Formats: sequence, structure tokens, C-alpha cells
Amino acid sequence: MRIVEQIPHSAFNIILFATEKDFIIKLEAGPMEQSYKLSKELFETVAEVKAYLSTQFINKAHDLFNDMYLNRQSMVDSIKKDKLNQ
Repeated sequence: MRIVEQIPHSAFNIILFATEKDFIIKLEAGPMEQSYKLSKELFETVAEVKAYLSTQFINKAHDLFNDMYLNRQSMVDSIKKDKLNQ
């Protein structure tokens, strides 16, 4: 797997990887990340993959990151509470 491109974005780190069979889009926000595998049968070029990163896709990823953050924070709060009660 190799890094093909880092795509600038104001809210996320977006890294595009390539393997023999797939492109992988990795979005990072703080301690969380989302990855999407896309077959090279669907996309022939990096430009085609980048076009997939529509505003709708990015907005949905942002919503998922918010849900992930809340879920993670709930877990961290529970761990801290349990440690205080020991």
C-alpha cells in the first residue's frame, strides 16, 4: 500500500492510498478515522477517485465523525467513572 495523495481539507486529513486492487480513502479527525475501499475496477485514475469526494460524501463523513466522537467520549467518561469508584 502506498500513499498516492494527501488531499487538503479544512476539517479532516484526507489521505488516498493505492494497492494492487483498490484505492483507499482515509479520513482522519482527531483520534478517529474512517476508511473506504474502492475497487480499481470502479475507478481508473486518482482524479476519478477525488471526484467521488463530493460535498454530500464529506458532509456525511462529518456527521459520522460527530457520532463517533460522542460514542468515544461516552466510553472515556465511563472508564474515568469506573476508575474513580475503585
